[in-house]
Amino acid sequence: MDINDKHLTVVFTINDKEAFRPELDKLMANFKGSEGEPWAITAISRDHEMRRLELIEEAVEARRFELIEELLGLVNLHKINSISDIP
Repeated sequence: MDINDKHLTVVFTINDKEAFRPELDKLMANFKGSEGEPWAITAISRDHEMRRLELIEEAVEARRFELIEELLGLVNLHKINSISDIP
């Protein structure tokens, strides 16, 4: 990891919501605007956004543009292995 990068994306897999609660509280305490801050958490997603982006990139490469809107609304993305799994 290069600390000179402007943004860092971290994906958490939460298997025990109660055990994760103290960490979530710490994350939310740092969720704020970045102006004047040495660092701040500026975006949080409740879904698997990295997987969604991978699937969108796959759809673009396959020129299956009609799937992109559907991908934006899907949940449980971890169950989709490829765009061919989308009806």
